[in-house]
Amino acid sequence: MKNNRNFTKFTLPCLTSIIEALEYFQDFESQVRATAIALYAAELGISNLHLYAISHYAGLLGGV
Repeated sequence: MKNNRNFTKFTLPCLTSIIEALEYFQDFESQVRATAIALYAAELGISNLHLYAISHYAGLLGGV
């Protein structure tokens, strides 16, 4: 049976990098933080589904 994981080029280093960015931007105004994180994630090639999860995590750090 084929291993059918759908990570769409998403690797742990990308996730770690995004979490670091979230922590770095957490003191910024919420709209600036959301824009900066979205642009950074897009540069890393992160899909919309992963952005949803990242946004949820960002909410735990003060919201996006």
